[in-house]
Amino acid sequence: MKTRLKQKRDETPNVGKPMRLDYASRGWKVARDIAGRIPVHGFFRAPIKGISMEPVWKDGTIVEFMAVREGVDLLCIERDYFVIRADGKGTFKRLHCITDDAFVFRALNRNAYPELVKVPKRELAFLAVAVAHVELVDVPNGVIVRTK
Repeated sequence: MKTRLKQKRDETPNVGKPMRLDYASRGWKVARDIAGRIPVHGFFRAPIKGISMEPVWKDGTIVEFMAVREGVDLLCIERDYFVIRADGKGTFKRLHCITDDAFVFRALNRNAYPELVKVPKRELAFLAVAVAHVELVDVPNGVIVRTK
């Protein structure tokens, strides 16, 4: 099942250096520390922290995200999303289903986090889909980035 997301467009902020998403997989946390650094469109990378998305996304994994664009990108059930609500709190969870008035997310680690997370559509401020695991590999002349 796919649906189009309606999202307010602002000008694209400066992405700058990699951001920390320490709150991303541990429930709703204030996203102020990354405000202004998340692109409205395009890709960004960030490490996540927590066990709610294990075994697929382990604590400390660097994830490449693609910002979901209003009216352009489709949402896919059973894909993993970084979500920010209108109150500025964010989380990283799998899209479980979409109802008429809400997006419903769930953790992958259902033993530790069995509850569903319901986000009313009117409260959704930002979505980015996880597209790859990122691995930094040391080489003699620096570091290369490899995605899986």
